[in-house]
Order: sequence, then structure tokens, then C-alpha cells
Amino acid sequence: MDRRRFLKELRDIKKENFEQNLKFMDLYAKFLKSKTNKEWSRQQKEFINSIYASLPKKGNLL
Repeated sequence: MDRRRFLKELRDIKKENFEQNLKFMDLYAKFLKSKTNKEWSRQQKEFINSIYASLPKKGNLL
């Protein structure tokens, strides 16, 4: 693959990633707006607790 084509492919990939990130942020913002603070906090607590529960028990954090 020549250099120009390779660089064009990288630019295309970068553009696609950027567009996907924007779509994700829009979707996440809509999700957050659809939840009450209480509901969102409860979900975050469950998520964080599940991470801590899966950690090894003695002295190892992450």
C-alpha cells in the first residue's frame, strides 16, 4: 500500500471514529436526561460495587 493511500485510510478511520464518538455522546446524553438523579445514582452505585466485588480480596486494588 502506498503512503498516500495509507494516510487517506487513516484519515477515513479517524473521521469514522469521531462520528461514532459523537453518536455515542448524543445517545448517552439522552440516556442521562431520561433518568432521575436518584435512579442514575443507584445504577452507578451498583456498577461501582460490582467492580469492587470482583477485585481480589487481599491488598490488590486495580
